[in-house]
Amino acid sequence: MKNISIWNFYARAYDVINENVPYLQMLDEITKELPTEGSLRILDAGCGTGNLLKKMSEENLSSKFVGIDSSEEMLSRAKKKFPFDQRVSLHHANLDEKLEFTDHSFNRIVSSNTLYALKNPEKMISEFWRVLKPRGKMILTNPHDTSSFSGIMKKQWQELGFFKFITKFILHLPSLLVIIIVNVFFLKKNDNYWSQEKTISILKKNGFKNISIKLTYADQALLVSADKI
Repeated sequence: MKNISIWNFYARAYDVINENVPYLQMLDEITKELPTEGSLRILDAGCGTGNLLKKMSEENLSSKFVGIDSSEEMLSRAKKKFPFDQRVSLHHANLDEKLEFTDHSFNRIVSSNTLYALKNPEKMISEFWRVLKPRGKMILTNPHDTSSFSGIMKKQWQELGFFKFITKFILHLPSLLVIIIVNVFFLKKNDNYWSQEKTISILKKNGFKNISIKLTYADQALLVSADKI
């Protein structure tokens, strides 16, 4: 993963994002793509501080979850959210290398805004295919080629209104400044911000079928669902 030291730094402020309405809406939309019944094994690749894992585990009580991330600091914070939940296991993994799972290990794979930070995200797509079981589903989000950080902030303003937006901004100013600086100066738009057409092409190339795409995260990211037949 690119600039791992930046992600370790980012982890210290990251959870203020739970105050961001578009982010919470995105987590809701990802979780809706998962069944709420049945015992499944679900991988969260790039789990960060565990926000999506927490939501999924609360709504999928019979499933087991594995979270992996390249940042030890992110994982350290994620582990604090699951002190007693034996359904959730968390592991350090270099997401730029082959995953340390056997073929056909998971019923579902989710990956939220992780691909764009990798050196070779298409290689990771092929790894998702490998460790996904037949009739499994992959759900991912990734910034698209015209996305912007300002678009997310504009949506937050619209959702909260002026006074609540300003109040939250002031209350969380140190953490928000870290997030803004990291997003504006370090997590700049790059070739891994895929268009819908490029996303579909890459997924088809790696064997995925039944690909559906819609916008999420204040329309600044693609929400992708695809099957392994």
